[in-house]
Amino acid sequence: MSSSGISRRNVLVLTGLTGAATAGLLRGGVAHATEGPSGYTPSWSSVDQHPPAPEWFQDAKFGIYYHWGAYSVPSFGNEWYPRLMYKAGDGCNTHHKATYGDPSAWPYHNFILGARDKAGNFVQFAPKLKSAGGNFDPDEWAQLFADAGAKFAGPVAEHHDGFSLWNSAVNEWNSVAKGPGLDLLRLHADAIRRKGLKLWVSLHHAYNFLGYFDSVPAQSDSGLKKLYGQLGRAAEQQLWLDKLKEVIDGYQPDILYQDFALNQLDESKRLEFLAYYYNRAVAWNKDVVATYKMPNRSQDGSGLHITMPSASAPFSAPAYVFKLTFSGQIPPLKAGPLPTSWVKIGNVANGLALDSGGGVASGSVVKQWTFTDGSANLQWQLADAGNGYHRIVNRTNGMVIDSLGDATAGANPRQAAWSGSNNQQWKISDIGNGRYTIANRSTGTYLDSGGDVSVGTAVKLWPADSSSNLQWSITSI
Repeated sequence: MSSSGISRRNVLVLTGLTGAATAGLLRGGVAHATEGPSGYTPSWSSVDQHPPAPEWFQDAKFGIYYHWGAYSVPSFGNEWYPRLMYKAGDGCNTHHKATYGDPSAWPYHNFILGARDKAGNFVQFAPKLKSAGGNFDPDEWAQLFADAGAKFAGPVAEHHDGFSLWNSAVNEWNSVAKGPGLDLLRLHADAIRRKGLKLWVSLHHAYNFLGYFDSVPAQSDSGLKKLYGQLGRAAEQQLWLDKLKEVIDGYQPDILYQDFALNQLDESKRLEFLAYYYNRAVAWNKDVVATYKMPNRSQDGSGLHITMPSASAPFSAPAYVFKLTFSGQIPPLKAGPLPTSWVKIGNVANGLALDSGGGVASGSVVKQWTFTDGSANLQWQLADAGNGYHRIVNRTNGMVIDSLGDATAGANPRQAAWSGSNNQQWKISDIGNGRYTIANRSTGTYLDSGGDVSVGTAVKLWPADSSSNLQWSITSI
């Protein structure tokens, strides 16, 4: 079983990334070859001189990176399969023993070298190019990214599993020497750049020797020691740096992202990496980004929330990129400022629009009607009343919607001339997906359609709940 074509199983993560550029690897900067210094030394005072973000990155807004490697072959769990297959009681461990055998007899590196599973099938991470009769076409992948609107894209060139997807001279566990026999990073990089996109390269290799394989038995073979992160701290840190230098020199990434655990590396190594990358960027006359994963980030309908670990270095840097990982539907962001022109206010539950009834007397109820002819009776203006509140003004009669201070559940809002009373002021809250709630300042109750009602039914006021009866769309006319 080879792993080659694009599918949900073997492209484990496609992640959108947005934001202002980062200060990089634990207080580093963003290299800007044409505007920054002409050279850098491995010190914070030097690398901190970088401008906060290249112009191209500020304009890009959206990019894609993806996990694809030997861990894709079992098509079970995710890219953490190599670790979890060794964890007794984990689902990956149970699956592995049932499908391949006990990890002590059928280790992770069998997915790289190739071996038979318990059913007799030969399994190996060995994608073959379409031009060679296989299913893998990097140009198809790059076209997918371009069609999605990405401005930068690229692979995880090495995950925590220690298998390099480039032609490495410092790591014999690479995709040219073993497995595919292909320089996968080169193939991806060239295809992505042919589409006019910037190249993202993701390297997650620090955690390889900092805990990922903590349940793998001690290895006696020197090569397996390297794969499973058992060389010892000094050798592992040098290997971490040497791999970075290979990727920098061989592929000239526009963005080089690293995952977590960098704070466990010696500061001198981190600084050596940053200075090396930034100096190479000066030589290329390229604007590059060095970035890494930040902790304590979340997003909801009100926006992006970041909690920095501390206010001191390295977290005092001027700008960061944040990677957001979501489970399920991405929380919606706010739609932006409310329209200042005339609008239709339509109910989400029944599709009917707020209707004044036209030239009616003060104290008349607010009704609901089908918005077909664009009558001015169904058009409203959301006029700023200050302090985050609005008055809702009808186009036909000029009156505003008024709760009259009646907080009774089911009370009917009325219409009256504007007096400035809190009864006539409304908090309009964006709850995402083009939906709003409309709450009265005086009573705290919400405009409520009553649900599936007939045309001409009066609008009610109701305490807050999650019903779509209390949710409205606001559309400029």
